[in-house]
Amino acid sequence: VKPLPHVFPLSMLVPLLGVVFVCVVVYRWLTLPLGALPDLPGPTPSLWYGNYKDLRTGFWKAHQNWSHKYGPILKYYIGRRPVVLVSSPELVYEVTQGQFDNFVNRRQGLAESIQSSHSLFLAKDDEWRFFRRIISPTFNAVHMKL
Repeated sequence: VKPLPHVFPLSMLVPLLGVVFVCVVVYRWLTLPLGALPDLPGPTPSLWYGNYKDLRTGFWKAHQNWSHKYGPILKYYIGRRPVVLVSSPELVYEVTQGQFDNFVNRRQGLAESIQSSHSLFLAKDDEWRFFRRIISPTFNAVHMKL
């Protein structure tokens, strides 16, 4: 009679799952960039989803509520990714017109990771600066009829 092959004892399964769970929680806690924007106010993120659950009511409504509660500049998280929300028209103008050279890159989405063509919406770094300098004069108050 052959001996049975070594079988993982069930008594070790619960502690092993506990260790795996603790490792996942510690990993998520350490990789959540809570210190990335320490000086900005905003809603407290969930460990797993960031502030995604608050956004179920809709981006506009959540952004409006947060702006009233935390002020014109705040931070929130979609998953582990921090997002800065600027709701003051004067600050939006300053970022997009006055200091556009300091704010060149946007979050990379699925389409951008698949597509590698040169386009205005996918441009980054120096390429964005080049496009911005060419296009910016077109959108000033003299050329636009509001």
